[in-house]
Amino acid sequence: MVRKKLQDICTEQMIKRLEEVGYYILERLNVLIKLTALSLLKGMEFKEQVKLLNSIGLKPKEIAEILGKSAVNVRVALHHIRKQKSESQKVHQYKEENGRE
Repeated sequence: MVRKKLQDICTEQMIKRLEEVGYYILERLNVLIKLTALSLLKGMEFKEQVKLLNSIGLKPKEIAEILGKSAVNVRVALHHIRKQKSESQKVHQYKEENGRE
């Protein structure tokens, strides 16, 4: 009985320590991701930065954290990017349908 309780306590302590280590590793990885992203985005316009980060699967909140902007700014930029893409596709389709390229 005492041995079982001791095992449970040790297991709980090990789990807690693993969670702490895991959290620390995640924090470090997030810093590395941000630094890498910032170096890749240097000299790009805000919309281009948002477009690139979105294309690799980051969410607006994550993009905002990396760029030091609000999530609202990022969502607005994404809306404009998608709208522009949609309009561009319509123009391309119109040109194809009318034999112009």
